[in-house]
This record gives sequence, C-alpha cells and structure tokens, in this order.
Amino acid sequence: MAKRAVLLIPGLGGKGSFWNLQVAALSGRFDPIAVDLPGLNTIEKMASHIVGVLDEKKIARCHVVGQSTGGAIAQVIAQDHPQRVQRLVLSGTWSAPSVPFKAQFELRTELLQKLGPAPYSKLAALLAWPNDWLEAHPELLNAPADPAEAPALLARMEAILAFDRSRRLGSIKAPTLVICAADDNLVPLAHSRRLVAGILGATLRVLPTGGHFPQAALTDTYNSVLLDFLEKTDDK
Repeated sequence: MAKRAVLLIPGLGGKGSFWNLQVAALSGRFDPIAVDLPGLNTIEKMASHIVGVLDEKKIARCHVVGQSTGGAIAQVIAQDHPQRVQRLVLSGTWSAPSVPFKAQFELRTELLQKLGPAPYSKLAALLAWPNDWLEAHPELLNAPADPAEAPALLARMEAILAFDRSRRLGSIKAPTLVICAADDNLVPLAHSRRLVAGILGATLRVLPTGGHFPQAALTDTYNSVLLDFLEKTDDK
C-alpha cells in the first residue's frame, strides 16, 4: 500500500528545505513533499502553482500542511480544490490581516526596498524567533541575505497584504488542525483562534514556545502533534 503524500508548504522565505526536520519525522509513515514557493504576488496564484505540482506528480489527494504564508496557500487549496485535501494543518498563519499585522508587513516591505536584505533579515529574525532561542543562536541575527531573493520576497509580501479569505473559512470541510506557539510575535495567537472559530470542527494546539518557527525551536513537540493528527484514520 502506497504511503499517503503530505504536502508541506513553507512561509514567506519560500524554501521547501524549511521542512527538513519534519520530512525526516514523516518519512517512515508518509511520503512528504516539501515544495518551494514561486515569487508571485497573490496567494491564489501560488496556490494554483502548487496544485500544478500535485498534478505533475499525479497526486489526486493528500494531507496539506502550511506554515504562515504557506498556511494561507493551504486555505485556498482547501477552499478551491477541496477534493485534493484529506487533512489540513494550518501552522502560525492567518485568514485576514489585522491592523498591526498589516502595519508590520508594510514596514518590512519598506525596509527591504529602502535598506536592503540585510536589515530586513535582521528584523525578520527578531520578530520570528523566541528571545531565548536567539540568545543560543545569535548567528540568526546576521544570517547571509541574498539580494537576488528580494523581488520574490516583495511579491510574496504584496500577496500577504492582499490576502483575505476570512469569509470563506466555513467552506473548509477537511479535518483541520491549527497550530501556533504562545509566543509567536509575528503571527500572534489571536489569528489562530479566528481560524478555529471559522472552520467547523477545527482543533487548536497552542505550543508553549517556539515563536514563529516551532518546527525548529520545539521540533520534537511540533512533530509529535503533527504526526498524531495526520495518523488519525477517522476521515470520511
């Protein structure tokens, strides 16, 4: 019997390698597929691109896991292509921009445009990682920034600012798990609570720490929650 595919969609950075620690944990039971994001300026365009990847791989239906921007993409896939999604995991994500969320991404866009990738990356690290994690991993504050990636980042931030599927949350029928760390300052817990309120039967798991990236900062706990949800067999 073939393993069930698990589509793993990364966030704003767009690198499928973001999911390496989850790919390792999933591989025993599932066929994990971590995709890169294209540099497109709407969430819907990126969702269409990823559905095309599933078509190329001849995957009719799979579990879908999305982190942050990837979670917005996952919502669109679940809403517009419900037959493709068996179980849905929305991690550190949102359905519509709040006022502070919009202000944050407008600031990050301006920073990238005017000061360049290095200051942009430093601010992103300060927002995304827990303080204790940055104390232990100060290199994250000075991670190399590739100017060649700026156009794709700007396009994706344009997509983020325009995304609002909050009124369509009720159309998501796949069993849904929403995961957020309590100390996520980039996409705060309130966004996850709104997702759970809008998706019938959705379950919320709040992790004690991990910031915006519990996949790395709280790997064992995150992977355990993910596997427990994906291994359930009560789908209709």
